[in-house]
Amino acid sequence: MKKTSADYTATIDEDFFSKFKGFFKKRITLMLIPHSEKKVFNIQVSMFSIISVIVLFFVLLFSFFILSSGYSGSLRVIDDRDSRIDKAEADLYKTSEAVEKLNESAEQFKLAINRTLQTVNLNNNNIDANNGRGGDLNNLLNIQESDVNSSSDIKKIDSVTALLNNTVPQLAEITDQISKKSGHFLDMPSILPLKNVQGRFTLSFGPQKEPFTGKWYLHRGLDIAYSRGTQIIATANGNVSTVEYQPNGYGNSIVISHKWSFNTRYAHLDKVFVTRGQYVKQGDVIGLMGSTGRSTGPHLHYEVRIGPTYVNPADYIGNTY
Repeated sequence: MKKTSADYTATIDEDFFSKFKGFFKKRITLMLIPHSEKKVFNIQVSMFSIISVIVLFFVLLFSFFILSSGYSGSLRVIDDRDSRIDKAEADLYKTSEAVEKLNESAEQFKLAINRTLQTVNLNNNNIDANNGRGGDLNNLLNIQESDVNSSSDIKKIDSVTALLNNTVPQLAEITDQISKKSGHFLDMPSILPLKNVQGRFTLSFGPQKEPFTGKWYLHRGLDIAYSRGTQIIATANGNVSTVEYQPNGYGNSIVISHKWSFNTRYAHLDKVFVTRGQYVKQGDVIGLMGSTGRSTGPHLHYEVRIGPTYVNPADYIGNTY
């Protein structure tokens, strides 16, 4: 009977499987021969056992590398966490120092506010009454002081926050008061009557020798010299009450009436830019410096009067406008 290709294939498979089983059934004898004349040990080991041991060895070796890698990774994670903890502790220490400085600045701020209140004549009781509260400056700023031993950074930050938040309306009150007082300075003589220049004080208020006769007389103003044509300005808000020319006296002169019975005179002008009854503001240019009337050279004769009393203009001069 003729064999088919399928029969040949089955035969080859059976031969291969038989050889494979035979290979694993083979045994290897290991002989242990001592140097002494003792009995020789013979150990028979199948190929299957040897291969199994080899496979087990490589599995264990691979597992060791995997576990070692995982352990190293865990160490890196722990080291990274420790470094982050150290950095966080350092940042916390810096934050604590910053909070301490902030708290010190808040105390200085409170003192500055207190001085400002006194400067503008606002006392704590009045302001507290306006806000429906009583007490001292701490109540004004609504700051709750904590015991030093029990206070924390959070409490200090909350305290400073409360200080800043509750100081805002008080600063607004101070601003209003300063604005009102600034208005007072606009309505009374308080600046130098020369625009953008200082000038030279050549003759002061009080007893002086008359430059033409040499006799003593009461000089009722302040002489300020500078170049001809220098702009002369009003030293306070007011109404022009007099514009006149006196050839043997003040020459071209202007008198302005202000609040609280203040009057100012600007004499020996080269030119006059205002008219009687005109309202002028502090800093408005009203004329130019000259040497008209009884004068020895270009200068401004400046007078300040309260009611009928002449006062020293130097007491009512601030900075240049």
